[in-house]
Amino acid sequence: MTLRARLTAALLLAAAVPVVVAVLVLAFAIPAAAHHKTDADVLAARATAADALQASCALVGDRARVLAAAGTSADAQDTGVEGAGAGAGFAAAIVDGRGRTVAAAADAGSRAAQLVALLPTLPDCATADTTATAGTAGTRALAARVRTATGDTAVVAVAVDPALTGGQGLLGQIQQATGDGVTFVVPPGGTGTTGGTAGTVVVSTLTDFSGLTATAAAQTQLPPPSTALHVHGRTVAVLGLAGGSRILLSTHTPSGFGLVVVVVVVGLALLGLAYLLGRRLASSVTRPLEELSQAAERVTGGDLDFVLPTDGGGEPARLAGAFNTMTEALRRTITDLRTSRDELQRTVSRLGDTLSGTHDLDRILDVIVDTAMVAVRATGGALLLTAASGELLYLRAARGLDGRLPDDGRAELNRPVSTAGDGVVARVARTGEPVFGTVGADGVITAADEPTARTVLATALRSGGRVTGVLALYDRGDGQPYDERDVRIVESFTGQAVAAVDNVLLHQEAQRLSITDGLTGLWNYRYAIVALAREVERASRFDRPLAVLMLDLDRFKRVNDRYGHQRGDAVLIEVAERVRTVVREVDILARYGGEELILIAPETDAAGAETLASKVRDVVRAHPVGGPDEEPVLMTTSVGVAVQPLHGDTARTLLRAADAALYEAKAAGRDRWQLATSTAADEAVPVPEPRPVG
Repeated sequence: MTLRARLTAALLLAAAVPVVVAVLVLAFAIPAAAHHKTDADVLAARATAADALQASCALVGDRARVLAAAGTSADAQDTGVEGAGAGAGFAAAIVDGRGRTVAAAADAGSRAAQLVALLPTLPDCATADTTATAGTAGTRALAARVRTATGDTAVVAVAVDPALTGGQGLLGQIQQATGDGVTFVVPPGGTGTTGGTAGTVVVSTLTDFSGLTATAAAQTQLPPPSTALHVHGRTVAVLGLAGGSRILLSTHTPSGFGLVVVVVVVGLALLGLAYLLGRRLASSVTRPLEELSQAAERVTGGDLDFVLPTDGGGEPARLAGAFNTMTEALRRTITDLRTSRDELQRTVSRLGDTLSGTHDLDRILDVIVDTAMVAVRATGGALLLTAASGELLYLRAARGLDGRLPDDGRAELNRPVSTAGDGVVARVARTGEPVFGTVGADGVITAADEPTARTVLATALRSGGRVTGVLALYDRGDGQPYDERDVRIVESFTGQAVAAVDNVLLHQEAQRLSITDGLTGLWNYRYAIVALAREVERASRFDRPLAVLMLDLDRFKRVNDRYGHQRGDAVLIEVAERVRTVVREVDILARYGGEELILIAPETDAAGAETLASKVRDVVRAHPVGGPDEEPVLMTTSVGVAVQPLHGDTARTLLRAADAALYEAKAAGRDRWQLATSTAADEAVPVPEPRPVG
């Protein structure tokens, strides 16, 4: 069920409840009101009829008193009977003491004989609207009796029964006054001079009154004047007359069904209108939501250029504006993400090319820092590697740290790992656990000499189960602190980066081992030959001196023979360390073979070479070689010295000259140095090869 249908149903229900309640109330209230009004109208007609009867009775009484005052039994003309009986429906008579009519007069248009004949038995007007007395004749007329001075009775009557007057009579007056149905009923058991049947209708303005009269006449007791009867679809008010006759005043009782139908139809129309209004309102409310839903589906499908209309004002317009703003922000975000993705792809590609195609450690470390910064949008980064001992961190690559480090901060980052309270870098190197968050919170405390930053992320580089370095990143470009997702991103590629670094280090170590003597740690013969050729070329190009010294330990074979080769190796290592202490950083000291060493000294002339040879001889014989539990061995060395260009201008001639000088020193008694005497012109002597220990 759609939102529009649910909203329409809710609005229709909200409107239907009061409409249905109103229809139900009106359906019951309208008939009740109609009945109440009909009752009131009929009772009002009864009151009008009662007033008309009372007025007629008053008139009859007045005429009777006038007749009694003027009437004599001598002459009917003198009695005033004619005057008293004058008028429509009236009759007058004087009756003597024995009940004989002395004189009578009646309306010329009435049935005078019948009316006059009734005069002696007519009920008194004063008894009108009372319960009929058993055996009393039905009331056909109302009379007033007044005794005269002669003892006679003056009787004046007004006809109620239209049959006695040949017209409507008093009932006609009542019908004209009330406008309702009027029915004159003779009560059961009553008789009249006209031979009317008791309990029958004498006259009625209705065409169908059988059920009405039967029910109303059957009332043995007159209902109260304020009570109306409901008989056969009519509302009836009963007016009783003396003698038991009754005048029934009635009107049609409205059923109210028509009004109820009208109310129901109006209610249904209101419900239909409510449905239309509810549907329209629901449509106006849900249309923006449907448009928003359709727009969201289009955005989900990738159409980020769709724009909702913002005309019309109100909440829908604001909602559309907010949606457009959201899609615009989403479009910018996606654009940024695509840019970042492309940049990351380029960086990763660069990283892959660098990792797979170079053995340049510095370049690899720079690429690792750059890639990490791009991945988490850092504005600065540093990579530090641990020394071979694992106790020191050395800064090897840095980006974006200008102005963030204190003076000489690059050197300050090279710190012992075990130092307590030394900040984030050493903490990560010590524990191997990443540290990230806002500086000064979340347990992130930087050292005073670390780069200044609001947020930091530092993670360990691991190799072979130990921490080999630390990658530290500072301040995201969007100002947000680093979180666990950033840590996962960085750690996702640092493993490969560490593998690449290890490969480079292994390559460098392999290179070092290929040109380094495994026992003494000095350069080996191969490296010495290559270095000598390079230095000879440079000296020749710039016309600078170059000295070559050949060193050989005296009687070294005796040490091996007496103490064993392990002691001999220890002696050779100690001698190499002593010689290393007297050479310069630019000098090249190598193991030429066996117990022979070669020393290449750039920028050194003959005098300098002699001085250097003297230092070498002195440092070797300075004190015996041996540990606390070993027999000390005093070692000496013989040194042969050759200088470019004095003794040659090629590596071959210099080596030959230095080797010849070495043999001269040994021949002269050992423990001495000897400057070469041969020249570059002598090409017959081959280049000396490394000699075995001896």
